[in-house]
Amino acid sequence: MTSMMVDLENVEVALRVERRKVKALQKELEQRQLQHVKAADIEEVFLYWRQVLRGDSGRVKLGTKRRKVISARLDDGHTVQDIKDAIDGATIDAFVGANGVRHDDIELICRDEVKLEGFIARGKAARERKAQESLPSRVATLRVALEVLSGGARIDDHGNARFKCPCCRAYWDDPMYRPLLFTDDDVSCKECGAEVEQIYTTTKELA
Repeated sequence: MTSMMVDLENVEVALRVERRKVKALQKELEQRQLQHVKAADIEEVFLYWRQVLRGDSGRVKLGTKRRKVISARLDDGHTVQDIKDAIDGATIDAFVGANGVRHDDIELICRDEVKLEGFIARGKAARERKAQESLPSRVATLRVALEVLSGGARIDDHGNARFKCPCCRAYWDDPMYRPLLFTDDDVSCKECGAEVEQIYTTTKELA
């Protein structure tokens, strides 16, 4: 009896040892999988930067310094898309020295969280400026296209032009109903809530 109890205890000890080994192997596998995913993310960021800012030149390599800073920003919790947004920011608004050299290496963009977030903010601000600058010309182009799609404008009691909405097409066959309000600097639909960018894109597809 005593011998059997000893054998059972030895089996239980052996099982606990094996369970710990299994858990350790599972943890190692998970870490390897995470490392593989991270390596793929680093590669994706680098290739995007090289394509956008280095003409996809094969001579530009992913070395230790570049890999290290990209990895660090991913470890900070920034996503691949965050870093791509920062790269776009560098494309739009990188510092250019007196010698004409652009400071837009991925090592600089990802050097620390302050640099990265600064490039993201610069890109966002530049895109917003560009959108505001191009809005009047977009609105003017849009009006011409809407005139064609709607068969002319209907002027409301406030002197604003109204058109059919190409986004929701509410009451599209009704010649009198025009939910899309057109002012000097904006366009919007009171039926579906579509605004100028969405209406502009949809109108281009239909034109």
